[in-house]
Amino acid sequence: MLPQVSQVFERVCAENSSCCNGAWDSTCVALADDLCGNTCQCPTFGDFDDNGAIDLADLAWFQRCFTGPDGTISDSSCACGDAAGNGDIDLVDFKAFHTTFHRP
Repeated sequence: MLPQVSQVFERVCAENSSCCNGAWDSTCVALADDLCGNTCQCPTFGDFDDNGAIDLADLAWFQRCFTGPDGTISDSSCACGDAAGNGDIDLVDFKAFHTTFHRP
């Protein structure tokens, strides 16, 4: 069973309080993965096409995978956008994605 978003945030905040002060970055995502067992199947969170850059192509993919808070990931390739590891792609995940996005 995947942890709930609140459990992920609680554990990450206990380890690194800066993650809960509006600065959710790749360090926080990695910590959530370590502490809570993120289900992401890609080498880098948000890099859907595995080209080493989180760019507009990945943003388009993220939009296609977006489920909202009550949705369920139906395509395993969408797991790269589930930063919270809770089985959906919602605004919590978008916040993490946004901090890793690099516009050319």
